Order: sequence, then C-alpha cells, then structure tokens
Amino acid sequence: MVEEVSFGVIPLAKENAAWQVFLILHKSGNHWGFPKGHANGDETPQESATRELKEETGLTVEKFLQSEPLVEQFQFRKKGVWVSKKVFFFPALVSGTPELQLEEVREGKWVPLDKATEVLSFKEGRTICNKLIELLNSSLA
Repeated sequence: MVEEVSFGVIPLAKENAAWQVFLILHKSGNHWGFPKGHANGDETPQESATRELKEETGLTVEKFLQSEPLVEQFQFRKKGVWVSKKVFFFPALVSGTPELQLEEVREGKWVPLDKATEVLSFKEGRTICNKLIELLNSSLA
C-alpha cells in the first residue's frame, strides 16, 4: 500500500452573519471537495495548504481559525495499487475573487456552510464539514 499526505484549507467567509464555504469540483475524480495538494520541498503544512488554496482558487488566507488541522483519512485504488491518504485541512477566513486553476479544477462555488454536506461528494468531506460546524458553533464563534 502506498501512503499519501496532502494539505488543504477549508475556505470560509462570513456573509450576513452566516458562514459560507468555497467548494471546488476537482477534475481528477470529478468530485466536490475542499482545495488541497501535496507539499513542495520543506513547506510547513500550513504553507502547503495556503499555496494550494491560492493556486487552485485564487483565494488568500486572511486568518487561520485554529492551528490544529481537521484530518481526513481514506483509502482508494489508483492504477491497481491501494493508496492510504491522509489530508490535513486548516479552516481559515479567506478573501479575494475566485480564479480557478482550470488544469485541476472544473468549477468552484460559495455554499452556505450548513448546506455544504449536500454538495460534498464523499462522506469523509461531509464528516470534516460537520466537525467544523460544531467547532464554529462552540469555541470559534
């Protein structure tokens, strides 16, 4: 089994006191999720996540909402080989106008956070989203 690690930002904004999240439709796999990717060189996890957010969406991190990431773990087959993947997501307030990286992203859209589980393709993403909603309703509010 091959092990992979990725880093991403859960891009958030507040509009009329309601949380919005920016979701992307990944070209690879054709699924809705959060922006993410692999580290380059000696980047820290947050540096990797911030760079991937900027590359894939054009959005910029204004403030991380917590230093501890939310972790997603799953397995899949790629070219006949099992891959165990772990993704570390950092919830963050973001700014900017979305400009999608068309080589990797088909589509992107702002969605009310409480409706994001209806859009996210995989249960792991929906679980992360529900954990984030709990966090925002408690300690981060």
